[in-house]
Amino acid sequence: MTLPVHLNTDIITQAGTDGHPMVGMLTYRLEGDDLIFASANEGANAVLGVDCTAFVGKTIQEAFPPLADTEIPKMYRRAAQDGIPWSTEHINYDDGKIKGAYEVHAFQTAPMHMAVVFLDITQRKEAMREREELNKQIQHMQKLESLGVLAGGIAHDFNNLLCGILGSAELVLMDMDDSSPAREDLETIRQTSRRASELCKQLLAYSGKGRFVVEPLNLTDIVTGMSSLLQLSVTKNVVLRSDLAADLVPIDADPAQIQQIVLNLIINASEAIDDRSGEVSLTTGMRDLDSQGVSGMLLGDTIEPGPYVYLEVDDTGCGMDEETTAHMFDPFFSTKFTGRGLGLAATLGILKGHGGAIDVKTTPGKGSTVTIYFPTGSRPAPTTCPLPSPDGWQGSGTALLVDDEMTVRIVGKRMLETLGFDVLTAEDGRAGVQVFEEHADDIQLLLLDMTMPRLNGADTFRHIRALKRDTPVLLISGYDEDEAIARFTEKGLAGFVHKPFTIATLRDSVRAAVEGGGRDDS
Repeated sequence: MTLPVHLNTDIITQAGTDGHPMVGMLTYRLEGDDLIFASANEGANAVLGVDCTAFVGKTIQEAFPPLADTEIPKMYRRAAQDGIPWSTEHINYDDGKIKGAYEVHAFQTAPMHMAVVFLDITQRKEAMREREELNKQIQHMQKLESLGVLAGGIAHDFNNLLCGILGSAELVLMDMDDSSPAREDLETIRQTSRRASELCKQLLAYSGKGRFVVEPLNLTDIVTGMSSLLQLSVTKNVVLRSDLAADLVPIDADPAQIQQIVLNLIINASEAIDDRSGEVSLTTGMRDLDSQGVSGMLLGDTIEPGPYVYLEVDDTGCGMDEETTAHMFDPFFSTKFTGRGLGLAATLGILKGHGGAIDVKTTPGKGSTVTIYFPTGSRPAPTTCPLPSPDGWQGSGTALLVDDEMTVRIVGKRMLETLGFDVLTAEDGRAGVQVFEEHADDIQLLLLDMTMPRLNGADTFRHIRALKRDTPVLLISGYDEDEAIARFTEKGLAGFVHKPFTIATLRDSVRAAVEGGGRDDS
């Protein structure tokens, strides 16, 4: 943009009196290579917030020191000497007196004389920055929402698969002799499936379709159960060592969250070693923390001195300087080119939610030691999940299982038969209604999946209620109970069964439903 040489300075001086931004104007004369400040209008005084008469007779560098190392004096000289106008969108200025962003137009007014017209655009730039930041936040929220939908869908479908794995393992174990050599392998399958189910709960919680459940946990047992996963999580050049305390006092925590913390710390330690050979050591134990020890920790101001269960991860990696250590728990901060910077931020958030603290000791070139502390729990931690007793409760009559996942139908049918029922199955809601119409007088119990093609669980429930109102109905779903019931909306359910279910949990829910002790939303 080129401004005319003959400028009405009265208009410039009075600008701003009608509510529009005030425009400032400065004039210079060129003496040799020096630009000498000549004058300023009232608008310049108002915009800059200083009395510009103090600058008269000074060079541009003396009047405005921050401009000395910029291209601005050169462009002003060119305007004064050669008559070449120059404009720039904005100049960021801050010398302790004058602050802000300015739109600038420089032009010749006479040989060896020039003027600068400028407008304060600080508010405009701030509004643009805020708008850009808001757009980034919106895009980030949309991305997280999309990831949440994906995570929820994966967890729901994976829970259906786990029904088949966990249920089949329990059914075989119940019929297997205690001395069978395959029993240990089946028990491993069963316990691993349960841990996989806990990870699914975490995915559902991330997607907003689940909740965390706090229970007594033995930290050593958690780490021991993750040994295979942790070994796979470190690179081949890293040796993973462990020193785990026996008979550790339990903590009150969500198992999936604690597993996530352990995994995050191990992966971070392995990546710190990079492609060199090195070691990562994992230790659990108990420590008494005094006030001095607590004060030096991150989140230390939120905990009290006393006994704590700790998990320590030590690596022989590259270590960190003070600046990196200060930001290591910031969201989206990562020193890796492909890093997301979410693992340690999530670790800090989980630890805060569990009333713990974290201590980091690191030296550049000499590795790092990260220690997390948990308050001791109030209840003993369970060590096993017993199979249901062979002489436990038995039902009778006919049950109808409606689920679109074939694995769930096969394993669920076998479980219900083990509990004493004759079982009919249907692959979707429409087929379920048809089977119920044909056997309404015989069916004593209905197990109904929530999400199915052709006719979903809620619509199927309404059709069956119209045929017969007193049949107990159990809702089965891979979603958390609160989320599933909220999505179902219908009244009159006899209970809820979460996938993947064990024979014991299925038995308890079925027994409560048929004996009239289940949920009653009517």
